[in-house]
Amino acid sequence: PAVVYFYGGGMTVGTRKSWFPIWLHLRLASAGVAFISADYRLMPPSNGHDIVSDIVALFEFLRTSLNPRLQDETLLLRIDPTRIAVAGSSAGGLCAYLAAAHAVPKPTAVLSLYGLGGSFM
Repeated sequence: PAVVYFYGGGMTVGTRKSWFPIWLHLRLASAGVAFISADYRLMPPSNGHDIVSDIVALFEFLRTSLNPRLQDETLLLRIDPTRIAVAGSSAGGLCAYLAAAHAVPKPTAVLSLYGLGGSFM
């Protein structure tokens, strides 16, 4: 299994390395769950449609291209694209909701920490 994490920052600032939840990474690693910290384009100059496109493209990559890139004999890691959950905080929580709505395959679970959109999503 794996968890894709989307960082917060109001969709205007940040990177996958800037607000990295080490506590979540360590907890998942101890349970044998891969942790993937994702980037997405920021506004401006991008818009919400661009961010959705980035999320859809990420899941396309995870579904079709990640495992072939992990074909190193020293790595014992494989990701089952049907066992990926999403998580995020603030704007990243909204990205997690957007992944649940638009990604193929659909994430198995969503964890939104103070996510934009609240219970309307």
